This record gives sequence, structure tokens and C-alpha cells, in this order.
Amino acid sequence: MADRARDSGRVLLALFDRIYVINLRSRPDRRDEMAAQLAKIGLSFDDPDVILFPASRPGSKGAFPTIGTRGCYQSHLAVLEDALDTGCETFLVLEDDADLMPDFGQRIAAIVDNLAARPWDMFYGWNTLTYTEKPVRLNAEIVEVAASNAIKLQHFTGLRRAVAQQALPYLRGIADRPMGDPRGGAMHVDGAYSWFRAAHPEFRTFAARYPLARQRPSRSDIRDLNWYDRQPLFQPVIDLLRHLKHGVKRMLGRG
Repeated sequence: MADRARDSGRVLLALFDRIYVINLRSRPDRRDEMAAQLAKIGLSFDDPDVILFPASRPGSKGAFPTIGTRGCYQSHLAVLEDALDTGCETFLVLEDDADLMPDFGQRIAAIVDNLAARPWDMFYGWNTLTYTEKPVRLNAEIVEVAASNAIKLQHFTGLRRAVAQQALPYLRGIADRPMGDPRGGAMHVDGAYSWFRAAHPEFRTFAARYPLARQRPSRSDIRDLNWYDRQPLFQPVIDLLRHLKHGVKRMLGRG
């Protein structure tokens, strides 16, 4: 069982040419936590196909809800640019708060085999629970998600080159328009991808029937901070409480 988990990173790289991990240089805590996540599946930032990608932190929020929202959006755009510039045909994007599920090593091989056997364009390592159209269950591990169904969060997302080529100018267009624009204006990047998918139903989206990764609880770099997150003296205690809460949820099967 442990050997299968350690080999699962190589299984993942059989499907994706490259794995990007988006991380702010000011968050070495998240970088270290992601290094631990990668180690569980036999990978590290020393692997040439695993890229620790510097996240953007702009000086102002511009038309976006917060500075962090804009920075996250710009970071995802930069990953698309890099993947296209370096010739990637398929790539996986991880945000640095992605937390691999305990059964990741036991399930990833079946998921990779299922995706490799069909013409997929985007893959999400989880799926939301409410849909405008019910997802099509293909087997025990993956579902196909209709283009009209928005998918929240962007912490574990696989893309093909053809999608990136279309998504890059589309997402740039959204970023250049004011928030609330009826054509799609500045917004969170997961919302922008949902707009893109709705506008391009020719691209097929698949998702894990059960999550491969969840977001790890930590101080947000996207939302405006709560008062306690603005107090440095409180951070060790707050971080400990978040990890304890996350651990309890995982024990109960809710995270």
C-alpha cells in the first residue's frame, strides 16, 4: 500500500507532461506543506517536471475584488503562458494549499487509465455537489461535467494544450473588463474558467467522482484577512487550530 502511494506521482506524470505548483515567495509555510504532499507520492521540487511556480502579488486590486484575487488570477494566466511557451501538451496545476486525500495513491492509477482512454480536455480533481445538469457518471472514479456547470475552486486542475490556447486570450479578456461586465469582467479565476467552459462546450470536462485533493486550511492570500490573521502573535495558535480542525474532519471522512 505504501509503495503504491510512493509510485503514484509517476503515475500522475504519465498523464501530465508537467506539474505546476503555484506559490507566493512570502508563503514558505505553504511551500513546505506542498513539499510534504509531493513526498507522499514520490515527487519533489527537485524533479524536472515538477515546477514551483512563483505566484503574483500585484500592488493594487485593480478591477478585482481584492489584491489576492487579482494575484491568483495573474498567476494562473502566467502558468498558461509558461505551459504554452515550453511546449506542454498536458499539464496539471496545483495551488499550494492542495491537500491530497489519504486514498490518492490507491485511486490515481484507475483515474489516469480512464482519462487516457477517452478524449478529455479539462480534469478537476474534485467536483461540486450542485449542478444545473447532473454530471454523467462514467464509472466508479470519474464523471463528465456539462459545460454549463460551474466548478468552484481551482486547486487541482489538468488541462490540454488546445484548451490553454483558447483559455489564455479568453481569461485575459475577462481580466481587462470591469467587474460585473455582462461579457464577463474581473472575477475569481475559478469563475473565469467556468465562463470559459460555458463559452466553449466543445471542450470536454471530467472530474473525480470523489475528491483527489481538498484545500488545506491556512491563512488566505486571496480574501481580505480576518482580524486575527492580521495579528502576527496569534498566527502559531491560529495555524494550530486550523490544522487540528482539518485533522478531525479528515478522520470523520469530511475532508
